[in-house]
Amino acid sequence: MKVKLAEIRDRLKRHFGDLITLDEKTYVNMHTKATFIDKEFGSWEAVAKDVISRGCVSRKRWAAIRKGKPLNLTETGRMKLTGRPNRFKKIDVLRCVKKCQTMKEFRCNFPAHYNAAAYNKWLSACRALLPKRARTPYTKNEIMRIAKQYDTRSRFAEGDHSAYVRAGIMGIRDEVCRHMSLPHAPSKEAGMRTVYAIKFSNKSVYIGLTNAFDLRFREHLSGKGIVARISRELNEVPVYQKLKHAMTTSQAQKEESRFINLFKKRGFKILNR
Repeated sequence: MKVKLAEIRDRLKRHFGDLITLDEKTYVNMHTKATFIDKEFGSWEAVAKDVISRGCVSRKRWAAIRKGKPLNLTETGRMKLTGRPNRFKKIDVLRCVKKCQTMKEFRCNFPAHYNAAAYNKWLSACRALLPKRARTPYTKNEIMRIAKQYDTRSRFAEGDHSAYVRAGIMGIRDEVCRHMSLPHAPSKEAGMRTVYAIKFSNKSVYIGLTNAFDLRFREHLSGKGIVARISRELNEVPVYQKLKHAMTTSQAQKEESRFINLFKKRGFKILNR
């Protein structure tokens, strides 16, 4: 049943006095949004039941109540009570931008002004005021110097993506990455295998075969196998030794068995399964 306007006026007066009134033209029923007018903070829309029965107020008044500060009822004061970035005028934001050289500097030094610019879609105007920086392309020597800091291409691309992309555009990526080890890269002899030994100070040894000698050692130490476990127990980095290389798979398997028997005779504990 629709509550009469006279009863609504009485309820509002009991709750808020003459501070909040209803725009009676917008009232439909208690469960539909209507426009209420706060004499200090202006109009807002809310479900009639929430305001009349529960005493809900506008977002601006609620922000002022939560802050617990004396109400500044000037125009500037009302804008500050909202806690939103639109309390700044565009001219104030642009004045701060002129003090900066880059957008990052603007964002770090004036975070509230940056948020206001993003909220009000003024960022393009802010960028127009920043000084134009000449983008000098990378030289070959610069890219080579940067690439030497990384041991794999993936780390190079992650650490300095622009230099990595520029190297590809210039066609020198293979040259500057020559010192890097590629994941699962084969040895120089395509399809050839290497038999290796990983030796510990307690006379234990692991014999294996691989086609990526350097990568395989890192996998052993960073994995969850027997080599990584013993390395943690002894708190040492084992000796990684190349026993024989440039063999086919069948040759490498025979050599692996031969070296396992050889190390057994020398008194080593074999860690292979």
